[in-house]
Amino acid sequence: MKKISQFIAYAILGVVVIGLVLTAVLKKSFAPNIAIPTCASGGVGIEVPNMAKYDTLGTEDEDMYNEFVSIYNRSFELTILYSLFSGKISREQSIENVGKTAPNYTAGYVVKFSYPEAQTLKVNGEVWHESINSDSETLYKNVVFAVFEGKGLTSTYIYFYDDVNNNYYKLTTLANFDNLYNFISEMPMFAEEEE
Repeated sequence: MKKISQFIAYAILGVVVIGLVLTAVLKKSFAPNIAIPTCASGGVGIEVPNMAKYDTLGTEDEDMYNEFVSIYNRSFELTILYSLFSGKISREQSIENVGKTAPNYTAGYVVKFSYPEAQTLKVNGEVWHESINSDSETLYKNVVFAVFEGKGLTSTYIYFYDDVNNNYYKLTTLANFDNLYNFISEMPMFAEEEE
């Protein structure tokens, strides 16, 4: 009987350890449903607010573009273990119409995605409708967000511009843009700023 009790105890302990390891390794993504513009379109622009510095990622440096996309995508990932203990595991993205006023950034870097064709606004994987009784989709051609230094994991605001109605929609999600900030600051156009 003692051996059976030990076996059961070891089995339970093994399951707990495996569960902890898996939750520490597996990730949950808080990434918004945004198609990143292709490298060929040159639709990823980066600027420094209040300065005349602007750069576009495109075909002239495909490796840099691919690295940007990779770091951007990882910015929205959290381990399941961290999400559980921080209470963020069930966090949903939220969106609101903020009217015609464009976001005003004074620090960090501003990243802008531009699209040749209108995109459908989706939140939490579903097409977003401004009102419950509306069947019309909200379309956008531009996405704007700020990347700040040393903020860690924080609520992040991503703005979608509806050029038909001239409205901005603010999506709130979680992100850690520290690595993206470091990557941008090392880009040739912006590295000069540090010197």
